[in-house]
Amino acid sequence: MKYTKLFAAVAVTAVSSLTVSGAQGVFDFETIPSGAPAPVSTQTGDAAGWTDYEGATYSSVSKDGSIYGHLNTSGMYWGGVIANSKTNTGTTFAGDVDTYRGGAASGDNYGVIYGYSRGNLGADDPYFPNAYKTNLNEDGFGYSTSFMTDEAVVFNSIDVSMTAYTYKSLFNPDANSNVGVSGQDPDTFEKTYYSINNTEGSFYACRIYALDENYEPITSNYKQVIFAQNIDGTVTATPDWTTVDLGDLCGEGAYGLAFEMISNFGSNYGMLTPSYVAIDNLVFTTVPEPAVFAALFGAIAMAFAAYKRRK
Repeated sequence: MKYTKLFAAVAVTAVSSLTVSGAQGVFDFETIPSGAPAPVSTQTGDAAGWTDYEGATYSSVSKDGSIYGHLNTSGMYWGGVIANSKTNTGTTFAGDVDTYRGGAASGDNYGVIYGYSRGNLGADDPYFPNAYKTNLNEDGFGYSTSFMTDEAVVFNSIDVSMTAYTYKSLFNPDANSNVGVSGQDPDTFEKTYYSINNTEGSFYACRIYALDENYEPITSNYKQVIFAQNIDGTVTATPDWTTVDLGDLCGEGAYGLAFEMISNFGSNYGMLTPSYVAIDNLVFTTVPEPAVFAALFGAIAMAFAAYKRRK
């Protein structure tokens, strides 16, 4: 009996060590390693921030200091930046990293991802017919709309928000934030722009995918956030920060998250809606190293062998 207890004790100890190694952490963009580019702030005139042709990486250390995450600015006018603006007045491209509420979900910093759209990539989408999407990894423009980690983790949840610029373009469009002109009054010459309010069936959404070990999006599964939509004339919107449960998205581990923005406002050139999503508080659980599993089963095997010999 005492050997059985010994076997059980060794097994429990090994399992306990395995549980400890699967610790929880969070990327909140507050901790940025020395040498990383400074946070972008619309308050200091650094709006846009999408023109780094060198592919610089904006880095963030998880709150527990164990894992690095990266927002890639891989060219031209798309990619990711870390922002610290506290306002929500950026309703044109000159202030495109302001969030709808103003500021982060918590703390000072947050991330913003701007997607690149070319053509009608979502015409056959099963959920959104006639949709326009941003590129995930097509045509060599991959990784720019992703948050990447230096090792595998399981993402538990994320806070996401619409930017002020996107919200203005969807609900109160004008010549500075145009998602399409629907007509012009012949007397006043005032133009009427397509918007969520006056266009039934219109929408703006974001999909979140896990990344595999090659940093490629795993498109067989995703989480979807509908920020705004008009169904039969009824308009709903979720522009403020909201927490998304990523529970079953990452399986046994992922190397980051990819973001895809979707809208029905577009042309042959792609999406007309400004395709931004703000992100914050990426809560994750670390994935135990293979050596931990080896130690676990080794300990159990040794305990069982000792038990057999004594018996």
